[in-house]
Amino acid sequence: MDNPSRSDVVLLGFTVRDDILETIAERSAVLPTQTHKFAWNLVRGIQSAGMRVSLVSALPVPNYPEYPEIIIRSRRFAEHGVNGVTLGFVNLLVLKHLTRLCAGTVQGIPFIVSQHAGTMVVHGVHTPFLLLARLLRRALGLKICLVMTDPPGLVRAVDGRLTRLLKRFDQGIVRKLASGFDGVIALTSALADDFAPGVNKLVMEGFADPEISKVPRPSGTPSSVFRVAYAGGISAEYGVSNLVSAFRSFADPNMRLDLYGRGPLDLWVLEQSRLDERICHHGVVPHSDLMPFLRGASLLVNPRPASQGFVRYSFPSKLLEYLALGVPVVTTRLSGIPDRYYSYLEFPVDDSTEALSAAICAVRADRSAASDRAVLGQRFVMSEKSLHAQGKRIAIFLQSLNAPRQPDRTLSESV
Repeated sequence: MDNPSRSDVVLLGFTVRDDILETIAERSAVLPTQTHKFAWNLVRGIQSAGMRVSLVSALPVPNYPEYPEIIIRSRRFAEHGVNGVTLGFVNLLVLKHLTRLCAGTVQGIPFIVSQHAGTMVVHGVHTPFLLLARLLRRALGLKICLVMTDPPGLVRAVDGRLTRLLKRFDQGIVRKLASGFDGVIALTSALADDFAPGVNKLVMEGFADPEISKVPRPSGTPSSVFRVAYAGGISAEYGVSNLVSAFRSFADPNMRLDLYGRGPLDLWVLEQSRLDERICHHGVVPHSDLMPFLRGASLLVNPRPASQGFVRYSFPSKLLEYLALGVPVVTTRLSGIPDRYYSYLEFPVDDSTEALSAAICAVRADRSAASDRAVLGQRFVMSEKSLHAQGKRIAIFLQSLNAPRQPDRTLSESV
């Protein structure tokens, strides 16, 4: 590679234009909204530290027929002042991986070479991208860093036996490929330790968007009504059934439950709303409209059960949004939440409906103390988890990868 710049980065992942994501959401049940927001926050954070970013991306679509296109074509694009290329591929099981690797080689490498970057950042544990990064590291001398927001091979309810088998096989390949990266940025330490052992790591929960902290409270919201709100997947896996059941244990007519999102429990929640008019299922709401609705809530809830095995790998991105809004937050005690957040959150004692109900009741019983805690939480994330603060940490970490490697060196923002 001619004259690579150590301050230039190629981001390989699923970062696409906003309108493309909207089309994907309209045509399939998969809503990669949080991944999309994280990806663009990653771009903006790196840019804020003075590094130039370009993109090589694949459309984040589920396999055909869950997504109604088989042939996905390549195209150049520009978004938010960043130039990129999307890779073409065949959207069928197995062929998707093979053709994305081929497209990365044929379409991606010429684009990557033209950017003269010194570092490649791979967002997501997608096997073809990990392999492509390893090849480019050897061929072009790029430093490569893996960003892990989820463990590889998560099994979904719709997955068949073959898909589940392939995902288990894929997990082993990911560990092998990730071990050859120069660095890894992960939401939790467990995620890096289990899937990229021995690799230099930066533990970083995510980004708090400063624009969210400026969202005004909607006018006309009566203070006498206690509004509980949740935004995310409408599924039992995310604890929505527990939340609805906990709310229904309250008889107070001045309480409301607002749910925003879509998922397998949509019909069940709609039935619950017919039984209890205080419950409202709003469906998918554009992010720009959603934030004011959440800002007007009395309490925001993250009810995801803490007993699920993979939560040790997870830090819920919605917590950063919730805290940035300055609204009191109740969340289950997920092991991926660092201790530093505890002062700003209310926790149920366990995953039960009764415990969640008690936590909601505790916030309502002392709304003044809960509001004070929310203000402190907002200050905390705006100071330490902002795009600029996180971008600076990422830049320092990426620059450190050019130094001689030190085994299991960790940069953690959580200590």
